[in-house]
Amino acid sequence: MTKQEKIAYAKKSIAASIGRGVEIFGQDKNVFIESGDDDGFFTLIHFDGNAVIIADKAILGWCIENFADVSGNEIVKGAHYAALTAKLREHGKELRDDYKDISHMRLEDVGNMETKEYPEFEFEIYEKDRLSELEELYEKEIFSQALDKVWRNEVFAIVAHKDGDIVAAVSCCDAYKEAFRQINVDTLAEHRGRGLATHLVMKISQEIESRGHVPLYTTWETNTASMHVAKVTGFSPVWLWCYGLDIE
Repeated sequence: MTKQEKIAYAKKSIAASIGRGVEIFGQDKNVFIESGDDDGFFTLIHFDGNAVIIADKAILGWCIENFADVSGNEIVKGAHYAALTAKLREHGKELRDDYKDISHMRLEDVGNMETKEYPEFEFEIYEKDRLSELEELYEKEIFSQALDKVWRNEVFAIVAHKDGDIVAAVSCCDAYKEAFRQINVDTLAEHRGRGLATHLVMKISQEIESRGHVPLYTTWETNTASMHVAKVTGFSPVWLWCYGLDIE
């Protein structure tokens, strides 16, 4: 798939996940939908045009009044962000995604990537039926950014060995009702800054595409290391998706 084909696929898949047609993202104005029983209290989805806001009836009118003419990016900035945060807190919610932040969803063009060789490392793929062999890593949360002890939704993983020890891992996870394959990567501190995470992300991206799926990389602005990996591997922001979740 080209980058534009991936974006079109993302819009279609996400629109379907909320029971709408893809044209919902091609409107001149923001779209406001009252949330149903399974929709949660508040959801914001924004591509490059209008924002789609799915909100509980308790705040839907307030959202329309305050954000009818505000772009999706601006809603999560400055005074608009402060106002939304305050309103959500009135109902015991906070604005974030599952990673406790506001993530930017990134897609890329795998065909344009060039990989550097790392002969000092050995790379091994662990398919889903072999992930139990990494149980110690899960339990000790050694690579918690790549191997999630709680969710356990990895489809497969690639690990980097050096001198018999695992020093880095990258995983491919089901994401957004299996529409995408999300990439999560983690490296031991002593092996960071050498491009190993970048190499693993490129490697698993190519593997995901070879299996007929669309790779997805998420970042948030406070994680500068992740932002760097995204930039080097060609993943650029395509959409924003965040929720009003219970305050932790």
